[in-house]
Amino acid sequence: MALAALGYGAVVQGRPWRAPRTRYWRLMLLPYLAMLAGVPWAIWGFGPEAAGQLNAWQALILLPVLSPIVSLGWRCWDR
Repeated sequence: MALAALGYGAVVQGRPWRAPRTRYWRLMLLPYLAMLAGVPWAIWGFGPEAAGQLNAWQALILLPVLSPIVSLGWRCWDR
């Protein structure tokens, strides 16, 4: 529940119309940090031995998730 509340608060706090001249990459930091906060929780939930089965190729799933930083990162709400 706390992780969901953190994610919701990050999205509400990072609404682009609240700070129209702020670049999107700055607004997206809070939701991405909330998403990455779930990684240690998942490792704890599945057990530390499951983390040993991870490899670097499995991190490629993050590329589509992080692509808005590259494609929209320098835009602002007012432009």
